[in-house]
Amino acid sequence: MVIISATIDNLRQKAQNYRGEGFEDRIEAIETEFRYMSDFMLQGGKDPKRAILFEELKARLRHIAYDLDVRSTLMEIPYIKVWQKQLLTRDTSAETLQTLLLNDTDNKQHHETLYLAFMALLTSYHWGKQQVEEWTMFLSAPQGNATDQATLVSALTLSTLEHFDKHKAMCLANVYSNSKDELIKQRALIGCLLALSRVSGDDMKDIRIPILDTLKIKGENESEQMVLETFMQMMTCANVDNDAREIKNNLIPNILRNQPFEIKDGTIIEKGTSSRNEDTQEADSYDPDAENEALDAMEKSVKKMMKMQSDGSDIFFAGFSQMKRFPFFQKHVNWFIPFYKEHPDLPENVHQHLNTKFIERVTSRGPFCESDKYSFVIGFTTAMSNIPENIKQMMEDGEMGPLGMHGEDEDMRKPSLLRLQYLQDLYRFYRLCPLAEKMFKPFEQLGRCHMGIATATHTSDKEKRNLCLFLLKKNSEMQTLGTVSRLLNRFNDLDCFDRHYCHAELKLASNDYTVAISLYNKCMELNPSDKSCMRSLARAHYLNKDYEKAAFYYDALHTLQPDRLSYILNYCMAMTMHGKADIVLNELFRLDLEQPDNTNITNMLTWTLLHAGKTEQALRAAERIIQRTDVKKNFSVCLNTAYAFFANGQMLDGIEVLKSYQYKDADYPTLLTESMMEDASLLSMYDIGEAEISIIAEKTRQ
Repeated sequence: MVIISATIDNLRQKAQNYRGEGFEDRIEAIETEFRYMSDFMLQGGKDPKRAILFEELKARLRHIAYDLDVRSTLMEIPYIKVWQKQLLTRDTSAETLQTLLLNDTDNKQHHETLYLAFMALLTSYHWGKQQVEEWTMFLSAPQGNATDQATLVSALTLSTLEHFDKHKAMCLANVYSNSKDELIKQRALIGCLLALSRVSGDDMKDIRIPILDTLKIKGENESEQMVLETFMQMMTCANVDNDAREIKNNLIPNILRNQPFEIKDGTIIEKGTSSRNEDTQEADSYDPDAENEALDAMEKSVKKMMKMQSDGSDIFFAGFSQMKRFPFFQKHVNWFIPFYKEHPDLPENVHQHLNTKFIERVTSRGPFCESDKYSFVIGFTTAMSNIPENIKQMMEDGEMGPLGMHGEDEDMRKPSLLRLQYLQDLYRFYRLCPLAEKMFKPFEQLGRCHMGIATATHTSDKEKRNLCLFLLKKNSEMQTLGTVSRLLNRFNDLDCFDRHYCHAELKLASNDYTVAISLYNKCMELNPSDKSCMRSLARAHYLNKDYEKAAFYYDALHTLQPDRLSYILNYCMAMTMHGKADIVLNELFRLDLEQPDNTNITNMLTWTLLHAGKTEQALRAAERIIQRTDVKKNFSVCLNTAYAFFANGQMLDGIEVLKSYQYKDADYPTLLTESMMEDASLLSMYDIGEAEISIIAEKTRQ
């Protein structure tokens, strides 16, 4: 029950901090109307509209509370506060801003007006139906300026995420429904779906359904896949740090080490040119096979990066994040303006190079989001003086370009591509822009899966399964596991295969192997031929230390798919752990003979030979691995190789192998101790117990 007088007193106290801005007058008007209503009732007056008027008064009070919240939080952020005078004193009504945008023909003046409109929408107070109609028409008009429309949709999205307003959310939904421009539609869609995650419990019933209806998300296959894909793309964006570590630590060093060019004295030259021309002795030792191997290694890393990109990974975030410090990005509107060459805030030296074929190609078909395109052209033109003419010509001729360039026949207006690129723009803003430091950050709230939960009622069980499995694959934190539990309760059929399978995967991720096995068995009863379920069941039995049953299912999988090497290796591992190493040795010898360069096979052979007590053969296999593999990058290989030395009495050699492993955290001895204790039964065969393990681990301390 709302106590009007108490609410008024509370709001009046807050409004005292912002005298002269109209809050006190609005509160006074409501207080006066409520007093008249009260006096009329106490005098015995009958008013059939009293309940309606009371609801209107409460709504107006909620709007004032909303506006005071915006005023006291968003407009007090330092980067917005510099706009405070303009935003409070200038006419920033929809009609005025739209008229200015339509009439400003000067490029620089038009951009300044767009910036004002962006900030006005971002900090706008509570809307009514009139603003919804005015802005829906302007932002979705076919004859409108698409760049302005897309930019202001972003401002409206930021505003709605910061302080949820059902009218702003409905405006985004209407723009998605009415606009004919795909970029504007996809920006509005993302804004609307993100806004749904901000709906409070009170508004959920009244707001969610109308918005979903406007978006036409009512269970149609295409619509539900769109929502699911959008959420997955957000999860992928939020996983950027893990992707960046993989690129920085493994892929980029390999590419740089093996690329055919090098930087010398600030100039890019072909590798080997100076040595072969200036040093006869080095020229004589030139090894074309080694060069081919280097190129193969580089190509493998490049292909892996391209695979990551095709899967949706944001592979350019780390590289471009530093470029967001350019003065260009001090204007917050510039984080969201679709790329156009005439942008007045681009430095003059950039404008001089924008009409080259290379820049045209990269900005039209490159793999970058809009803000990265601006970063690229600014950074590239700055570095142009250090690029040799022959390299520039190769770029201009189309022989060189950024990784992942889109082909000429690829649709650059494809909805899924536009969504992904816009999500990357949003992620950069919330992660890198100082303005966003104190704002709500949607990408940090994904574990709660509000978007997925909000739309789950309108998706099929198959799509719910895909979302559950995606969440479990991307993130095993307790918050995510709780979200999957909530999604399980949203399935239409609580006894279907998809739900039981997701439930089993959840229990497996929670290390509840017994329950997981029971659920997988129920799935197998419903669909005996499902290989994914059989694979998970085999893994659950293995983790539960029921190696005999694990071996049974891996053997069945190998029978169904004999070309899958992982199944036969897992079968051998399970049999070895079951005490049947001798039975699988012949199979491993055969595989090792057929694929002598496969490290996984030789490593498994080493492990199995150790369990079979064939120590000399295990050491020979381990030494073969050392000759062709960098053991310091593979902990399993490093550990098994060391065990082979230990089993043959060569303790110091084994310790040296363990010391060579490149462990990225400080407490390597603890990792080593825990791993060796897990293998205690094997090590005990060679008189290595807890004391010996402790000494070995201590010797590896750097």
